[in-house]
Amino acid sequence: MPPMELVLKSPLVPGKQSVTHADPCGKQVAEYLQMSDDKIYDMAKKGELPAVKIRQQWRFDRGEIDQWLKDHRANRETRNEK
Repeated sequence: MPPMELVLKSPLVPGKQSVTHADPCGKQVAEYLQMSDDKIYDMAKKGELPAVKIRQQWRFDRGEIDQWLKDHRANRETRNEK
C-alpha cells in the first residue's frame, strides 16, 4: 500500500500549499518558504532553522517550520511597533 500523502493549505501564505510530507527535505522547504535550497541548508547548519541531520540528509518537521515562520512573523511585527 503506498503511503498516504497529506496536502494542507498553508495558513501562512495565502493560496500556497504547505509541504506535503511530515518530514520534508530541504528542497521542499525551500519551495514552501520561497527561498533557495542553499539558503535553507545554510540556515539549518547554523541552527537558524529547525532541522535535524540524519546521516547525509537534512530533515525538517512541517509543524516546526510553520511555527518558526509564525514566530519570526510575530517578532518582526513586534519590532515594527516600537
